[in-house]
Amino acid sequence: LPRSSVRHKIEPCEKWRLILALEDSGKRVILMGDVPGFDTNPALTYRTALIPARRDLARWNGKDINEQHLAPLANASSVEISEALLSQIQSRIPDTQLIDLKSRFCTGQNLCSYMEGDKLLFSDNNHVAPAGAQYALQSFHLPRL
Repeated sequence: LPRSSVRHKIEPCEKWRLILALEDSGKRVILMGDVPGFDTNPALTYRTALIPARRDLARWNGKDINEQHLAPLANASSVEISEALLSQIQSRIPDTQLIDLKSRFCTGQNLCSYMEGDKLLFSDNNHVAPAGAQYALQSFHLPRL
């Protein structure tokens, strides 16, 4: 679904009709949930931990250097609304496939990983880096034509 202000002008039943029309025309509809967003910038946190002078300055200023590479999910309530809408669409149109990207990064306690080994998964607080996209979609395969 588009992320523009136009999105809000389309009523839910119109979204379902659009998806059904796409499927009726032979298209396969795949819904993807959001990746997590953070209140902090994981890339900045990561870089701060890597640069000794920056790390020392952050600690001196009372900043916690997160060495577990986990951060709480920001805006959990809006994420729940989005997930509920996607689930509702999938339940009404069972031929759609729903890919839950958030679960690839987050635990049940809404703590989300922004690193995988030595790879930074996010380029800022709400955009995945190329490594993050590969990580999120590693088990996703396009359907055969």
